[in-house]
Amino acid sequence: MRTLFRRSGNLVAIIGIVGAWRFLKILAYGIVTSPKIWERFLLSSMHSNRLAAQTVGLATFKSDDLVSVVLPANNARSKGVDRLVASLKAQTHKNIELIAVDSGSTDDTVSWLKSQGFTVIEIEPSSFTHAFSRNTGAAAASGK
Repeated sequence: MRTLFRRSGNLVAIIGIVGAWRFLKILAYGIVTSPKIWERFLLSSMHSNRLAAQTVGLATFKSDDLVSVVLPANNARSKGVDRLVASLKAQTHKNIELIAVDSGSTDDTVSWLKSQGFTVIEIEPSSFTHAFSRNTGAAAASGK
């Protein structure tokens, strides 16, 4: 029985090392893919003035600059866009240009967005891609 334990002891040690290695890999994967970890990392990095000055456009932004917000929309009213609009209007920065690119909404999205102060650009549903709608909105934007 004693020799059997010695032989199986080596096997237990090997299984223990492999198990520990798998555990470390899973733990590392969880850390790398965790959004909260990356958010903390990025926020702590952004507090550095040196990094903030290197960020494109951040060093030249003034509090009275016009900021353009481009919103791709398709039946967005039924998908909760009203919460987004309420959030945009609650911002402390008030110089905001609101642009919506609609691709064939069948509900009251277009009229509602216009009533909320959006400039609405309507495109054909067949020509919709995420990139095209955002680029169309960006071409119409006059802010930063």
